[in-house]
Formats: sequence, C-alpha cells, structure tokens
Amino acid sequence: MAASGMQPVAGHGTSSETFPPVELNGRQVTLEISSSAPPPPETTGRPPSGIMPGEDLQIGMALVDFDSKVTLRDVTFHIRAELGNKFLFEREFRADSGFLVFNLASDDGAGGEITVLDGGEGGDQYDIVSYLLGVESRNIRVSGPGLADGGLYKFDISIITAGDYSERLDAPIEYDSGISIPMITTYGVKDPNFGDQYIRVITYYDKIADFEYDSEAREIRFSMPFEWSDSNIDQSYVVHEELSIPDTYGDLLLSGFEIYINGVRLPEETVLIDDFFTGERIVHFIVRQDQLYGIRGNSSQEADIMNFVIRPDTGHPRIASVTENGQFRIFASWEPEELRSGQDAKIIFEVTDVFLKGAPIAAEYHFSVTTGDGSVIFEQAGVSTDSRDDPTNVVEFEVPQGISGIAYLNFEGLQGNELARTSMPIVIDRVAGDAVIDDGTVGVTADAGGAGGTTYSGGGNNGGGCLIATAVYGSELAPQVQQLRELRDHTILRTSYGTAFMSGFNSIYYTFSPAVADLQREHQTLRDATKIVLTPMLASLMLLDGVSIGTEHDMLAYGILIIALNVAVYVACPVAAVAIAYTRLKREGRRQKATTCGTRAAEAAAQDHRIVDHICEQSDKNF
Repeated sequence: MAASGMQPVAGHGTSSETFPPVELNGRQVTLEISSSAPPPPETTGRPPSGIMPGEDLQIGMALVDFDSKVTLRDVTFHIRAELGNKFLFEREFRADSGFLVFNLASDDGAGGEITVLDGGEGGDQYDIVSYLLGVESRNIRVSGPGLADGGLYKFDISIITAGDYSERLDAPIEYDSGISIPMITTYGVKDPNFGDQYIRVITYYDKIADFEYDSEAREIRFSMPFEWSDSNIDQSYVVHEELSIPDTYGDLLLSGFEIYINGVRLPEETVLIDDFFTGERIVHFIVRQDQLYGIRGNSSQEADIMNFVIRPDTGHPRIASVTENGQFRIFASWEPEELRSGQDAKIIFEVTDVFLKGAPIAAEYHFSVTTGDGSVIFEQAGVSTDSRDDPTNVVEFEVPQGISGIAYLNFEGLQGNELARTSMPIVIDRVAGDAVIDDGTVGVTADAGGAGGTTYSGGGNNGGGCLIATAVYGSELAPQVQQLRELRDHTILRTSYGTAFMSGFNSIYYTFSPAVADLQREHQTLRDATKIVLTPMLASLMLLDGVSIGTEHDMLAYGILIIALNVAVYVACPVAAVAIAYTRLKREGRRQKATTCGTRAAEAAAQDHRIVDHICEQSDKNF
C-alpha cells in the first residue's frame, strides 16, 4: 500500500487535534486525537469539574477518511508516549475498528513503574470517548505515578497498516502530537500582613516546579519544562499560564504585571487581568509563537526550561477592582506609600466604565475607609471626574491613632446602583517580613480540559466583561466573548450613536446580569439554555463585521436593522411558531371532527339500511 506526503505533521498544546490530510491510496485521510476532559468551566480556583484526582484520563485516536469522516478499520499504530520529558511506553497496537483509546491512571504502586495492560477490542475498560462516539475501540490501560494529573502528553505515532492488516504501508504515515491537559497547583501563603492566602497556578502546557513568592517585592517565580528547538516551537501555537488570586490579597490586586521568561520581558499585551469572578481574579499570560522565537533569540538560557518571573508593572503602581455588577473598574493608590496610624493620608482613585473602553466617567459615589471590624475611619460622597486629561479623584483624611492592620477602601452606590460596589484591602502600619509558602497545603489537580493551543484575540487589561456571556462560555478569553468585546470597541463605540446606546444599555443590563451570571455558573442546564438563546443574537451582531460603518447614520441604520432582526428572531418567530402550531391544532381538530361526524353519519346510514331491510322482510312475509 502506498501513501503520499509522508512528512511528519504535528501540533502541541491542545486538548484535541485534527491533523492536515494526507493521501492514502487515492483518498485523503487524517488522524484525530482527543481527550475525555470537557472544556474548563471557569478555571477560577473553584473545585474543577471533569478530570479529578483518582479518575482515569482517556485519550483516544483514530485514522479517519477526511471527506466521508468514516473511521478506517484494521489500523496498526506504532506509538511512543511521553508525559513531559518522562518516557511512558513504545509499542505497536492493532485496532480492528480503527479506534484506539488509552486509559491513563495515576498509580504509585509497583515501585513507581509504568504498566501497560491491553484490554483488547471492545475490552471492559471504561471508555467515555468511544462511548460518546458510538464505536468499539481498542482499550489500553496505562498506569503509573501521576499519569492522570494532567500535563503535556506527547505521542510519536506511525501508521503501519490501514484498511487491511496484511498490507503494510510502503512508508508509514507519521504524526507528532502533544495533548495538553491543564493542571491546577495551589500554594498556601502565610503573609505577614494579609494572613492566610493562596496563589493558584493553572498551566495549560506542562507541569510547573520551583515555585517561589517574594512578598516584599511582590514577585512570583516558577519554572516549566520547554524544549527550545525549532520543531517544538513550530508545534507550540501558544503557551498559556494563569494565576488565580483571592480578592482578599491586596498586595496582588495590582492593575498591571510585568512578565519575564528566561530574563526576557514580554510585551504588555501578553497579560490579561480578569476581575469578573466573585472572590478572586485571574491573571492570564498568553505567549504567542513569534514571542517564543523572540525569547529564544534574546536569552542566554540553554536548558530546555522556561523560568517565569512575574512582578508589579512599575508603570501602573496601583491596585484595581471591578464592581460587583461588572460595570465600573476602580483604580486606587495612596500617599505616602506606606500608610501609618496617626498620620495624614491621601487616596487617589479613578472611576472608569468597563464597557466604554475604560473611559473615566462622572458617577455619583459613596467612598469610605473601614477597619477589619467594620468601623468607619473616613467617608465622603461625591461625583467622580470624567476628565481624560486628569481623571484622578483625591480624598484626604487622617488615619486615627491605634489603627493598624488591614483596612478597606470601599466604593458604593455608583450611579445610584446598589450593586455597583467594591472593596479593596490595604495595610496600615505594614509589617516587614517575607511570606511563607506552606508546602503542607500544596495540591495538584487536573482541571477539566482546555486548549493551550487556542489562539486568543485581544490582549491588555482594559477589556470589558460581558457577565452573562462570560459565565455561559466559561471565560473572558472565550472566542464568543472576545468577538463581543471587539465588536463593541472597534465598531459600536466609534460613533456617538453607538456610545449613547451602550450607555443606556449598561444602565439596564447591570441591574440583572450579576445575579443571572451567578446562577449560570452554578447550573449547567441554565448555561446550555442561555447559550442556545444567545446564538441568534451573536450571529446577527457578527453582520456588523462585514459592513462599512463610516458615519453616524450608518451606525444608526445598521443598528435598527440588527434590532429588527433580533425582534424577528426572538418575538416574531416564536409568535409565528405559536400561530402555526395553533393553526395546525385547529385544522387537526376540524379533521377529527369531520372524521367523527362521518363515522356517525355512516353508522346512522347503516342503521337506516337495517330498518329498511327489516320493513322489507316483514312486507315479504305478509304477501
């Protein structure tokens, strides 16, 4: 058997892969690989759903006809497997149905060795991947230390036969695959000022190590294996890491971070701060493929490793927080840099509208400074400035004697909305000393799937958050949420009509969206239902990407068109559907009534015939 185009094809850093097709005996075939891990819900530090400690992880693969999507039978796979840089096994496997599934199980027994048990075709190993696809599969159980904990699973795959075991390919079809299952590692932190806290690292590429946190410099360091060869960088579309930080850890509620990899500082757009989850914030670091080449070219690091250093952005020496309703982002700093009891203090803050591209906004507010027990140190009501030249607001007060420890900067009732509120913890009379990382609380769990290889648009930390869409699609980085943000920033807000519309929309949207978003995060069924409801609206909004909006009247005209389309979909279509259903039911009722009447008439006619026959019989007897 012959196959053409036998150059190895590859891709690293995703939870599923479909390779480019190659020709095999006159048809195009492709290798499909996927894991059993579902998409991540939010990666917010909540207990992850999907793959959990102690559960097996399934990774399945099949050779598929690219056009018909039919799985080829009698396929012989030669596979070499690694987890990170750890060798797992190298063997040949036959799959009569063409579908091969590896059940990866964490097992510290047997001296820490890797064991491979072949369950055979249609074996009794639990296999959710082939079950969902409705096919029989060859099940291989692989067990060993940490095998189901997540990380980068590498497979060098050669297809030896396809369609007939007796005919080996003249040149095997070769694939180089990397399936990345996100890992969550939680580090307990005993901070001298903020007490017991945590820093959670979510890695979408490979396991991290050597975690350190310098609380004086507020600097986070860790490392991760990474091969800096051309072939590996070509296969690594993006490296995605996240930090999850509780909103009680004031030192890390910074408005910006700098990230260095192997001593090379990455651009500001590498960092995306997501403050739209209750109780914590997520800091994303998304390193593109071209940046990986730049790191290699500008670093003296020769080992196959990434050394991360994450520290406060000196250009943004402030803390930041988003109000509960998601509408406003507050930036705050203070003078002097270290607040002391019995001394004068100055709080400098900005109030910005998230959905108006972070523009300063004039909003009524109630500001207060409180202690940990709720005692009010200072309070003031006012209206924030919307000046772009000088967007800062300043309040001055004296810190009372005897007040020390954690205090809170509170902003409430912005624009009269009781949900437009937030609190930011600060420290009075800061205590010197380093935080202690409590190794006893370190935990590693494999999160529900996700793709380190997904390419995300956007960047920076000024983007807005659509609370409902973010809750539905799981993350501010979801493509659907990114599309909404880009449409808002690059199309709608470029005109005064669009800006006015967004302002009016926000005043209504934020009255109910926080409660709806919280319900969605708790109930999968509600998320699925909302996703179905949102689909027509997203489709109609995407029409704006394909048109030219050069004037205010263009925006108004297309806006009316979009509204009309959505009215048609969400109002007219349901009404029409009800009307059609009612008409059909009425027609069916008439049909059943006519049938019933016909039946009764026939019965009556038959009865009349019987009466006539009886009379005739009696008449014949009389004659």
